[in-house]
Amino acid sequence: MRGDATLAVSLRYETADARSLVLLVELAAKGAGSVGPVTVGVMPHGLEVDGPATWTGEVTAGARQELRFPLRLVATSVARVTVTFGMVGASAVQVHEARFLTEDDQLRACQASEEACREPGEAAPDSPAP
Repeated sequence: MRGDATLAVSLRYETADARSLVLLVELAAKGAGSVGPVTVGVMPHGLEVDGPATWTGEVTAGARQELRFPLRLVATSVARVTVTFGMVGASAVQVHEARFLTEDDQLRACQASEEACREPGEAAPDSPAP
């Protein structure tokens, strides 16, 4: 039954070892009924997904669904993963990107202030305008 349910999405990660992590996507529906079919996709850059890179299913109100996407590092310094989620068939999807840095045999989330983690030409978040 579809109703007035709304979807809440949260992302987090756990490092498995120096070259891998697990991206956790938690879906929760609030309200009444179902939000309808939802799709989640993971697009890695510098990482490989160990298993399916997409999930599609229903999320009903009051229920939680935790998706696990194991990722293995294949880049040497900075890697990123783009997560998309939204209603099946909808033209609008939400996009979240996370960047990770490998240094001293440790894989960790990038900080916005780290120059190595920015795209070429991307300004630091607190840099003054020229």
